Amino acid sequence: MVIRLNLHTASDAIHTPSEPSTASHHSILASSPTSSSSHTVAPPILTTEAKDSLPTITQTLITRLLSSASPHTGLLPALGYWQTANAYTATALHDIWSVKPRRGSLRPPGPHPNIPLLQHLLSLILHHIPHCINDFNDDTLWYALLLLHLYTATGEGKYLVICREIYKHVRRFVLPRGARDAKGRDVEGAVLWKSIGEGGEGGCREVNSITTGLWGEFCGLLAVIQLEERKGQGHGDGYGNGEGDGTGIEPGDERSAIPGPEQLVEQAMTSVGFVLATLFRPEELLVLDTLKLDTGEVVEWTFTYTTAQTVAGCIAIHSAALALPDSSVGEEGRQKNQRKRADSLLVLAVWMIESAMRRREWVEDGVLAEYSAYGPGTHDAEENNDAVGFKSVLIRTIGKMYDYLRRLRDEEVEVDGLHRREKDMMLEKMKRFAETTFESVRRFREDDEGRYGPWWAGPRGRSTMHSNMAVMDLMAVMRLMNRDD
Repeated sequence: MVIRLNLHTASDAIHTPSEPSTASHHSILASSPTSSSSHTVAPPILTTEAKDSLPTITQTLITRLLSSASPHTGLLPALGYWQTANAYTATALHDIWSVKPRRGSLRPPGPHPNIPLLQHLLSLILHHIPHCINDFNDDTLWYALLLLHLYTATGEGKYLVICREIYKHVRRFVLPRGARDAKGRDVEGAVLWKSIGEGGEGGCREVNSITTGLWGEFCGLLAVIQLEERKGQGHGDGYGNGEGDGTGIEPGDERSAIPGPEQLVEQAMTSVGFVLATLFRPEELLVLDTLKLDTGEVVEWTFTYTTAQTVAGCIAIHSAALALPDSSVGEEGRQKNQRKRADSLLVLAVWMIESAMRRREWVEDGVLAEYSAYGPGTHDAEENNDAVGFKSVLIRTIGKMYDYLRRLRDEEVEVDGLHRREKDMMLEKMKRFAETTFESVRRFREDDEGRYGPWWAGPRGRSTMHSNMAVMDLMAVMRLMNRDD
């Protein structure tokens, strides 16, 4: 598995998509175009009064969402299984992102006012669906990310125990080295969409960018947790044991099926590399949806969340690669190459986010809308359907990128191809994009009681569980971008 990006700097790509590239054996070559655009600082969008009211606005929506959960199953009505995970993930990130983490650690201090209720609701789900594992690997992995966020917030090792079971389960559906589709393309690292039939006769023969990107992010974040615990910066004792309860994920323990961080980073890179080689339009910086293994057909759906989840995988990979300790003698070259690949992935991810914020099919007058996913001729926006919530994954990923780039800038971490000025430019662009979208969503809200319609750029529409769930991610990102650092 090789991922190669021949880069100069990211500043050129901040304004113009990269030139088309060719890909083979999970490689992608891209060269950044030149641009003469000058950078000017735009005035802030949110007033001081608006910033002060953010906690009340966001908590009103959270309270409305969580109070509607089933007291028996823990699920949110009308959302279904995987979107309930996304609603709870957005809520967890809201609490985590509302407070500044300690320097040198990703662990946020308290308080986390909504986490206890999330823990209770998740316990109900786990009672009915052990380890959060169902027949869809993407559903299972959405819950895996929620579990990792709850571990970050609480330090309770029981969430890592469940993650270990999820890892063991999904790993069986990651295609091995040498796997090919009907057209002979290398599909190593791709993840089967469904876990029924064990991938054999009668089993799933489709892989998609969402499931594979989720796996990449999951592996990357697991590696970060292992590395933090080794350094004593996590919640555990430095040996993978959360709160000393013996429930951590330290590799080498006979109870653990999770490899070490170096191997996890490689697995994540392999999976994201498959997406970039097979389900990626480099000229548009756009990720496609599905590959059918038995025919080689690519399903070219271009929803926001496919591109967003690949970006999230790149961020997790870079965070893990950056945290890897210095290699032993003789391994320096391999580690240097791994870091270079991670830098290349992060720069590409920055390009993808910048392009997404300008894509005509997704953005209306600077507001994230994705009207192409629903509305006349597709889905009824005022009925509950998944398409209304796809864009929430993109705005969440913009938050992840903002959080990560700000940390890299503040800690003066050098990234090959991404200089400090470019970090500052992207941070400003992402914040302005989120604030413009937030102001539009507030303008077209149904009422002041936590009800938001599906049309983020207007007109005013009737709210549904899906439309309110999607706004929850936007609220979390707003808390992140406007906290007092």
